[in-house]
Amino acid sequence: MGMRPETVLTWGGVSSATVGCRVEGYPQRNIAQRAVETIVIPGRSGSLAIDNDYYLNYTQQYTIYWVIQNGVDPTAKIMAWLHKSGYQKLVDSLHPNHYRMALFKGGFTVESVGDQMFRANVTFDCKPQWYRVDGDTTISIDIPTASTYTSLYITNPGNLPAYPLISIPVTRGESYRLLINNTLYITGQGNFYGTLKMTCDSDRRQLYSGSSILNNCITSGDFPYFKLGQNRIRLYSTVAGITATITPRWCDLL
Repeated sequence: MGMRPETVLTWGGVSSATVGCRVEGYPQRNIAQRAVETIVIPGRSGSLAIDNDYYLNYTQQYTIYWVIQNGVDPTAKIMAWLHKSGYQKLVDSLHPNHYRMALFKGGFTVESVGDQMFRANVTFDCKPQWYRVDGDTTISIDIPTASTYTSLYITNPGNLPAYPLISIPVTRGESYRLLINNTLYITGQGNFYGTLKMTCDSDRRQLYSGSSILNNCITSGDFPYFKLGQNRIRLYSTVAGITATITPRWCDLL
């Protein structure tokens, strides 16, 4: 059996190799657990299952090590690399076509391996899905005519539903509809004038522009998403000549 290639982790946009850290890989790869509740009824054999139709975060451990070379100890640099706030992109070189969104909460033991080498098991708290790199490719859709639907068919290549990021220029007082399986009705209202770039984040269930939350612009409906297989995108605007962009965020369960 051949040796497994060494893993390189890119965490928060910075490669483990650039901070003097080597990754042995993971002792085992964990798979996300489906959120299923079981209910035991007294006097009845077995249990009832309530499937909540989503997956839970899971933890993934990696073994890392580093060496003091020429009197240079990279420990502080590695600690700064690991300790980042909030969800960060975690890229594993063994899976170059995917990445995960993960938290690092810290709390681990550093083991001395000889005089100049150190080793540690570090654990990331990962969202259940593996995002596909091709899901970050932006799709542009022109809306040439006012008050009519513009349509496009697209296939979700992943094995999970995808919750896209949609950006559209919104003018105060005008109306918009974003339809991908669900329909979201939007009116340009709130504390702005003229036209601004509004982003619909279906994963976070938010409309925003910059740091301003604009969920008060939603008049009805629900956030759009891509089901498995073929999907029809339909966009509507009472303003002609605008362009919407969609980042589909395709993802898989691996």
